[in-house]
Amino acid sequence: MASTFRTRWNPTSDQMQFYGISPEDVTSQRTAPRNHGRVSTFVRLPFDTTFSAFYIYTGPNRSNVMTGIAALNATAPSVTLSNGRVVSDPFFNVVYPRARKNDVDMLTADDSHLVNIRLAKELVLGQRRLTVSGDVFNLFNVGASTGFLSADVRSSNFGIPTNEKVLDKGFDYLKQCQAKDGGFNYQLGDGTSMKEGTAAAVATLGLMQKFDNQVMINGFEFLEKVTPAVISRERFPYYGHFYGCMGMHLLYQEFKGDKTFEMRTQKYILAAQKDLLGWQDKDGKFALKSWVAEGNVENEGYSTAFALIGLQVTDGRLSIHNRTAPRLPK
Repeated sequence: MASTFRTRWNPTSDQMQFYGISPEDVTSQRTAPRNHGRVSTFVRLPFDTTFSAFYIYTGPNRSNVMTGIAALNATAPSVTLSNGRVVSDPFFNVVYPRARKNDVDMLTADDSHLVNIRLAKELVLGQRRLTVSGDVFNLFNVGASTGFLSADVRSSNFGIPTNEKVLDKGFDYLKQCQAKDGGFNYQLGDGTSMKEGTAAAVATLGLMQKFDNQVMINGFEFLEKVTPAVISRERFPYYGHFYGCMGMHLLYQEFKGDKTFEMRTQKYILAAQKDLLGWQDKDGKFALKSWVAEGNVENEGYSTAFALIGLQVTDGRLSIHNRTAPRLPK
């Protein structure tokens, strides 16, 4: 990334001005952008076999050390607006770079060097050709620290490094939780096949750089058999529909070009969104449903938020809704 995420400044509402931070401080270019490089090669071997190798270099992630004027969990004081309405102070405890500038006080992770290899064999079956391949990812098991749990100096997780193996182990555990019917256990080996939970598992595994196709297809077929109508009657329908739509949208992108598969994923999404739309009241809010309504803890803000993000999944406005990460503005 050669730029910061923030690219615009609103002088009438931007909170940073109250901390003496200028527009140039916030939107300045990174002085040392993150570099990427990729090299791939292949060689054809006897017996219609192909060996290929991929080397990926990624420069270190760099993050401003962040802070604020109060503790992370501090309660904002109340302020009274000109119309008499009492609200929490929106300018309290805004997070900002500790140096009050970019690229001055930084956390820097490690370089990452990743090697993947593939061996593919082409088979001739009558009039058809079939390619069978085997892949080895992260051949040398690189454990470079590629990020941090938190860059906020006030957090107990500040500066704790993370690496790709953390994600890999989590994804592997989640895949092991899949039952024979394609559903997912609540905990490994508990014998359950969750409905809403399977939707969440499929959506989460859809964030992997490379799909485990068999796991994803099995999860997809499980959800397709369950149907959105059944999830609408379960304990957490908003949760289930949001993740169901997200998982189906990621599957749709991964296998785009397969018309039958595109139709099946879109059919699921439309059915889920139809149910969501049917739960909206005249005033715009979405009614609480099932277990959440019975618990009498959450209000319609919970259900409305879940419904809205579920309805907007196919717009692809968030990076987690896209198999290919969107390009950031410069």
